[in-house]
Amino acid sequence: MQVRDVDLQLDSSRATGGVTIAAAERLSFGADVTVDQINLDAYLPKSDTPAEGNDTAQASADAAQEGGPSNEPGDPFAALAALGSFDANVKARVKAATYSGVPIKELVIDATIFDGALDIRRASVGDVAGASANVAGKLKGFGSVPSAEALTATFKAADPSRLFELAGTAPPPQLANIGAVSGTVRLDGAILGPNVDAAVKAAGGDIGAKGAVKLLPAPAFDGRARIRQPDLNRLLRTLAIGYRPSGNIGAIDIQANVVGDASAVSLTDIEGNLGNVSVAGAAAVTLAGERPKIAADLVTGALIVDPFLPAEQTAGLSPYVTPVAWRVPVQPERVPSALLRRVAVSQRWSREPVDLSALQALDATVKLRSDAVTYQAYTVENADIQANLSGGVLTAERVAGALFGGPLIAAARVDATAVPRISANVKLDGADVRRATIAATGEPMASGRMALNTEITTVGGSVADWVSSLNGTGSVALTQVDVAAAARGSALAPLLGLFQGLGQLGSVLAGGTSSKRADITGSYQITNGVARSNDLRLAYYLGNGAAAGTVDLPAWQLDVAGEVKLAQNVLTGLLGRATGGGVPDTVPFQIRGPLDAPNVNIDTKGLASGGLPIPGLDKLGEKTGLGGVLNKLIPGTGGSGGTSPSSQPQTAPAPGTQLPPPPSTQQQQQKTLTPQDLLKGLFKR
Repeated sequence: MQVRDVDLQLDSSRATGGVTIAAAERLSFGADVTVDQINLDAYLPKSDTPAEGNDTAQASADAAQEGGPSNEPGDPFAALAALGSFDANVKARVKAATYSGVPIKELVIDATIFDGALDIRRASVGDVAGASANVAGKLKGFGSVPSAEALTATFKAADPSRLFELAGTAPPPQLANIGAVSGTVRLDGAILGPNVDAAVKAAGGDIGAKGAVKLLPAPAFDGRARIRQPDLNRLLRTLAIGYRPSGNIGAIDIQANVVGDASAVSLTDIEGNLGNVSVAGAAAVTLAGERPKIAADLVTGALIVDPFLPAEQTAGLSPYVTPVAWRVPVQPERVPSALLRRVAVSQRWSREPVDLSALQALDATVKLRSDAVTYQAYTVENADIQANLSGGVLTAERVAGALFGGPLIAAARVDATAVPRISANVKLDGADVRRATIAATGEPMASGRMALNTEITTVGGSVADWVSSLNGTGSVALTQVDVAAAARGSALAPLLGLFQGLGQLGSVLAGGTSSKRADITGSYQITNGVARSNDLRLAYYLGNGAAAGTVDLPAWQLDVAGEVKLAQNVLTGLLGRATGGGVPDTVPFQIRGPLDAPNVNIDTKGLASGGLPIPGLDKLGEKTGLGGVLNKLIPGTGGSGGTSPSSQPQTAPAPGTQLPPPPSTQQQQQKTLTPQDLLKGLFKR
């Protein structure tokens, strides 16, 4: 039976087309229908009171308890079994429709049902809330759980949040600025557990996933996924994530095997790049429990930490970077009494509260091996880090690698359960002093090797508190140190400044031929931020020394005093000849002032006041660079450009005093110096 040229008007809708029905043992029909417009809102039932649904649900539950009929759903695919009882070939088109007040354009279905299989050639919507979609492929097995064969959906949405509004659901805030979204999803296999091949483009990047999906008892995925984004910073801004990196991280291209559901996700065979950093390894996230838990075992290329740190900075360190979410005032009643003392704290230490309660938001176990981890100018090569975060306590069980070319091994613990408590131990051997001074000042101030062994603890709610409450012990050793330039701008400045002065003295007396390398060792104790040492030892070719003093970290000041016992070398020989052998063999010194720019003073009062002739001093002054040094230290001894003794102001003699004879030419050429003149000029700051 055929019905052709149908033209039907119903309300405001007009339908045209035709229908063919074959009355055989198995019902078959075909239809080709076009509807110009339809307002679905006019035909759908309206819900007057939402409470009725709750009453119905309660009635269903009561009936079930009494053994009566229940409205609980049975087989969700039972209704589809009817599709296996007939054959059909359907083409239908709705040019315009309205649903929930939203216009829908170009609804099209072009499909065939034959022998229990549905072949969808096209099922599409041209535009709904700025979105479009098309489905094509096959479905079969309507007698039980249907299965898909190359069932492919493509979609585009200019603003995905409008689709949530169409469904009467508030969209997630992350979708507010995500922009256009498009993608393709293909299903093969049982509809409740199909193999999926999906690709989605959004926010300037794309996400792909290929694997098996299970919808029951809970949605789960087992396959491989990949995310690519040319600008991770832009993605974070788009998704309204509070984390803001302080630098441009760049692109992200990561893929991994993914197994998981809404409660736990496991990532294995991770590979890709995060910015310029290669990443490989495995990770797992467990969302069930009191707090999320992360386990990661990663291997990376050279990692520069700075751009990944949160952009918010404080004035405490230079720079001191802290996540915005961590900045919450500390509870005063829980601050130990030691922190309530009034101390002079340098403005370099921030007093702004630092709250580490974010450490209580999750638990984690992390293993990280990296070619290098760099923060500002400090790089730990071949880094091997193992850390555990549990219940607000972060324990870095192992931090190993090479710092400034020397082996580093360290551990630390941060307890953020109340007022933050921090402890750490660090052991560094054979570090290159030249690389250390470059990192601290930007210039190579000295060469040599450095060793450090320290254990510290502190407590408090700000950087100033941490410095003021610092306690611990340690030792330091500098070996074969040779100062190359002015040693200001680093924590090594006190020692390097002393070495530099002694080195200049050796250059004058020994013509620059003697070694200038020195060793210094010592131990210290730290109490409330003040480090004290009583056993500093200095070994230098001019002599050995000893010193004691304090380094006040809160105030950024130091006060160290000691003396150098002169060795029996060129210096003591010259001094002995000039004074008849009565020269003391020790020279006291004192180092005071800011830790990174101290004053180094030499006490020369105990030296003999007799003259000290230095033959050939004028020739030494002509050597490249040395004349300027000597002229600066002792005016008039540096060759050209120096001021001669005869040009210096003279004190007028008393009346009746006989004037001494003028100096001879030889005496003018060979200036007579006293030890005090030499040493005072040499060490004047």
